[in-house]
Amino acid sequence: MGGLVKKILFLMLVLAAVFVVFMRVVYVEPSGFPDRSGEPIYDDSALELVANLKYPPANIAVNKQGRIFVTLHPEAKPPSNFGEIVNGNFVDWTEIISKMGVEPFSDAYGVRFDQKGHLWVLDNYPARLIAIDIESKNLIQEYHFNSEAFPFLSHANDFQVSSDGKFIYITDDGLFNRMPALVVYDAQSKKAWRHLESDVSVKAGNFAPVVQGVEMTKLGLFSINPGVDGLALSRDDKWLYFASFSSDKMYRVDTQYLQNSELDVSEYVEIAGDKTFTDGMTTDLEGRVYLSDIEHSAIVRWDLNQGLETLVKSDKLRWPDGFSFDSHGNLYVTCSALHQVILKTSGDIQRQSPFQVYKMKITEQSVAGH
Repeated sequence: MGGLVKKILFLMLVLAAVFVVFMRVVYVEPSGFPDRSGEPIYDDSALELVANLKYPPANIAVNKQGRIFVTLHPEAKPPSNFGEIVNGNFVDWTEIISKMGVEPFSDAYGVRFDQKGHLWVLDNYPARLIAIDIESKNLIQEYHFNSEAFPFLSHANDFQVSSDGKFIYITDDGLFNRMPALVVYDAQSKKAWRHLESDVSVKAGNFAPVVQGVEMTKLGLFSINPGVDGLALSRDDKWLYFASFSSDKMYRVDTQYLQNSELDVSEYVEIAGDKTFTDGMTTDLEGRVYLSDIEHSAIVRWDLNQGLETLVKSDKLRWPDGFSFDSHGNLYVTCSALHQVILKTSGDIQRQSPFQVYKMKITEQSVAGH
């Protein structure tokens, strides 16, 4: 019996060693992403506080009337994952959603308005999209994705809605299954399909972020390094800009190709330009793309002709995450502070609260919602 126990223990040690090697080879990345932040155009007084929240906000959408909706980051395990910011306070929408006959959100990330004023929310586990009328509090549409659109261990992250609400472009960041892709949902035919799965344009770069001095590799076994994460739709609906978390390039593709489920889109993908270590993205009416720079607590802007410029850099921006413009040229940004949240206890997380939402004046006119 003693010999058998020794053999079992030896086998367990071998399996543990194989597991550690596998995790380090597949899921651990080095640090050292290039610093592309420069001297900021604005000082941090340009950041106006919108809300101090008990739990970290993930994504944000502001409508034409200035109403503000957010998801709270699931990693912090908030009691409610979705709601509205009213007078600087989080108002839980769980009961309202339940009265619509919809299962409350548990793992929602993305939230956007279309130009009809409908609010779209993207949830995980199961992967689903919900569109609601926030005035009448009626459900417009609910769609559950199948395993062809979101395979096992997929992770629905961010999305953009065409101005007419007909097409939704979604990132599956492939954090766990390493199969990132873009997912397109046709809201009229109620069909969804994948594009660019594991293409170079959607795969993670070989870098792990270091945010305010914290290296985001956990237990020496897993780097927080998803594939395609942020994406931004040009205001004329022509271009979808997208990038993985740690890729040093931002890509774009004409949306007409994405709307064809049978097309190999890879040949139509273009490198738009250099980028930062980016989480959130959005666009303005002039065709410029706004990107967060989580490593340097900054918001940067990309222009096709001028490249990157840094708008603001401040320690206040603890992991700038989600973006939304309102109708008056104000850019809203959430601070999810994930370097102070991931794998932390509830007590540790609360000691880092409150978590902020800011806005800053960028232009005189903008389109609200994303």
